[in-house]
Amino acid sequence: MGGNKPFCEWIIEEISFDASKCRNSFDDLETTIPFATCITHLDEKYHEISKTYKGGAEGEAEFRLRQLARLKRTKEEGF
Repeated sequence: MGGNKPFCEWIIEEISFDASKCRNSFDDLETTIPFATCITHLDEKYHEISKTYKGGAEGEAEFRLRQLARLKRTKEEGF
């Protein structure tokens, strides 16, 4: 992946349904990222599987508001 987008990849090395074998805990991604952040889920070939936003419908609405604000700013600045 290139460009300016942050990228994080997790690889499952082992899976167990026995809770006593869990050594590490994962941070909940939803609690660590800013509101309205777009989360793109990719398969092993980096093809998009799904896309979600922090905050669900509210996050998506916020994302759209940010896009409109950026377009307005661009128009006002003459770009």
